[in-house]
Amino acid sequence: MRAWLPLLAVLATLLIRVSVANQNLFTDPLPETDDNNILTLLNKMKKNPPKIDRSKIVIPDELWEQYLARNKQKFRPNPLAKVADTVRSFTHKESKIDDRFPHHHRYRLYFDVKSISDDGEKLKAAELKLARDAISDATWPPTSSRHRNRDRYQVLVYDIMRLGIKGVRSPHYWLIENRTVWLNTTEKVSLDVSPAVDRWLSAPNRNYGLLIEVRTAEHLKPAPRHHVRLRRSTDEQDHVWRHKQPVLMTYTDDGKHKSRPKRGRPSRRKNHNESCSRHPLYVDFGDVGWSDWIVAPSGYDAFYCHGNCPFPLADHFNSTNHAVVQTMVNAQNPGKVPKACCVPVELEGIAMLYVTDKNTVVLKNYQDMTVVGCGCR
Repeated sequence: MRAWLPLLAVLATLLIRVSVANQNLFTDPLPETDDNNILTLLNKMKKNPPKIDRSKIVIPDELWEQYLARNKQKFRPNPLAKVADTVRSFTHKESKIDDRFPHHHRYRLYFDVKSISDDGEKLKAAELKLARDAISDATWPPTSSRHRNRDRYQVLVYDIMRLGIKGVRSPHYWLIENRTVWLNTTEKVSLDVSPAVDRWLSAPNRNYGLLIEVRTAEHLKPAPRHHVRLRRSTDEQDHVWRHKQPVLMTYTDDGKHKSRPKRGRPSRRKNHNESCSRHPLYVDFGDVGWSDWIVAPSGYDAFYCHGNCPFPLADHFNSTNHAVVQTMVNAQNPGKVPKACCVPVELEGIAMLYVTDKNTVVLKNYQDMTVVGCGCR
């Protein structure tokens, strides 16, 4: 600080002569704008507020796990989620076309992903999650080559490139994924369908869905037993099927979520209660009327900055050179310029789960939502 004193003395002499009309030279510059803010989401919800029946909201287990992982609770983050700031889940949109696929081993799945292109995001990855029912008589580990072949199925995923016209032309399929699964486990199978979703986003009118086939690994025949779940059983209850239905997970990035460089945290001093510091502030989404569409969290610790920026500014106020000069000028001539302000200097984001007006469940990281440290600027 002593090394600054000669320079500050000269600056103060010059700055005090500045007229009141030029006071804007001493105000802090406006912070950089970040288009990836919550105002964009709020404006959308204000125009088309979703009508949500919470009893019918189904959040895939994978999405819950990723939400908890991003909040550093229990689960490890999905590697795919590390390259994206937004995760969406889609379920099959039923139609009369479903009646053309009466069997359990061959089924068409259609997912409406237009909401991704509406938000101008870049697709990073897409995976299809299929539930499985255990086959009780499956042998593990396999005791012979016969058991090895009998207890394995193949799951094939085709992108439907062109619909068929009866008596005129056949449909055109493109194989995009082929996975071998064992019958002894109920772990969901994950299938990479990124090529199909990428094509749908480029040409929304040519999204005809996916064709899924399950066949034996030995003779490449239709799977005789229900293992991979593609469609709902006639006697299956709603709450059971909701957790077993096929789910499309998309991972996108809007390119606007990069955090600003973080500065060092200011130290906390117990005897400076009136000085610039961080104070508690809990935001309850129910109190502000957002609980209708925000699924989780119900609220969060936002904190806020408040307090005096006294002259001379000590190191723990984490001030800029500009704030130091402004505070010195204010100390010599309070009528010329105001004191530096107590503002957030370090912020962190939070993960939010919410439902859109199209009943799509979205997991998104929103930057700069909670104050970590305060300083004088």
